[in-house]
Amino acid sequence: MTLHEQLVAARKRKGLTQEELAEQSKVTVRTIQRIESGETVPRAFTLKAIAAALDVPFETLQLNGETALEENRKQSLVRSTDDADSVHFLQTICLSCFSFILLPFFHFLIPSALLRRRTDMPRGVIRQGRQLVRGQIFWVIGLNVVMLVTVGFNLYRKSNGLSTISYLVPAAAAYAWNLVFLLLYYFGIRRVVYERLLT
Repeated sequence: MTLHEQLVAARKRKGLTQEELAEQSKVTVRTIQRIESGETVPRAFTLKAIAAALDVPFETLQLNGETALEENRKQSLVRSTDDADSVHFLQTICLSCFSFILLPFFHFLIPSALLRRRTDMPRGVIRQGRQLVRGQIFWVIGLNVVMLVTVGFNLYRKSNGLSTISYLVPAAAAYAWNLVFLLLYYFGIRRVVYERLLT
């Protein structure tokens, strides 16, 4: 019996729904669903929390003939390498987005190209990279809208004999916003990978 089958059987024996198990083990319902469907192998601390909620000894859970403890020891080295690779990949994508300073209207093509070349990354990492690229596309659209609004505002003020504002003000604000966003994202990547993407 595989690990996910053991967990489903233990949950049903205890009479819990996936939501109740998630609440008792303090993990998300989505994580429980992914584990029970066999989509992912949980980390040791997640499996221990689920086993405790199900009143099942962690050491007795089987992963393809090996105990969960033995399998998690083996996978810890592999996962730490995978985690580091995922962090490095997302950091590279994020750093490539800084090209907006020199290529404000086409910079998102660079991280897009990097993203297309690495199809071997976990789905969560690819999804996070795509969200970052989409954010940069929205930034380009927003920058254009802000500049058009500034042109309209200046035309209106000039026609009424009033002074206009410098185009550098909204452009600098848009650049500063994107710079802060990318810096916060870059320094938060490790947390994103370890907590949300690699269960």
